[in-house]
Amino acid sequence: MKKLHVIFDLDGTLANSFGPVATAFLAIADRAGLPCDEQVRSRLAENYGLPVTELLNVCWPGADHEIFERSLRGQDLSDRIPLFPSAKAVLSALDRDGIGMSIFTDRRRDDAFSALKSLAIDNFFVSVVTRDDVVNGKPDPAGLKRIADPLLANGMARASLIYIGDSGADYACARQANIDFVAVTETANASRERFLALGLPDDRILSRLRDLPAWLEIE
Repeated sequence: MKKLHVIFDLDGTLANSFGPVATAFLAIADRAGLPCDEQVRSRLAENYGLPVTELLNVCWPGADHEIFERSLRGQDLSDRIPLFPSAKAVLSALDRDGIGMSIFTDRRRDDAFSALKSLAIDNFFVSVVTRDDVVNGKPDPAGLKRIADPLLANGMARASLIYIGDSGADYACARQANIDFVAVTETANASRERFLALGLPDDRILSRLRDLPAWLEIE
């Protein structure tokens, strides 16, 4: 069935944020005398996409996370986080085809809206659901349902919806919400092998975001 509404994750899917954010976190950890070895780097990569508090708990359990918050308050990473090269062209292609689009991200509301505006893609989305709009972050499906439920109530078929993400948390969220999912592994911390291990079919794993219009069978 043709997809009529595409819900995107933001970081790692549309915005290439892993590198700048990981570098900032590891630099803070190093200055604070916290571990920043390969094991920590691997945990950071594997769990990127979780809410920040949960990500810090995984990477530096028991540490004072206020250290990170204090250090990050004085930094503006937005100018260091670019879109993936094909993101705007993909969004434009979907828009021309009449496909509605939304965002479900674990960023906080102000940060998410600021990023979308800074990246000049805010005009593409009819709704944006953030970490501030739900009790629990991903993989809890409440955020996806907040977008999907009104569409379904207005007569859209569930099979017409799809969520696009880059993390295991995104995939688990889609499964729990009973919404189709496609993974994009363009970000440095994502891999086809990880999604295959989670049970996602190979034909639902894209190496590049630019392949999405073809997968959706639009020009």
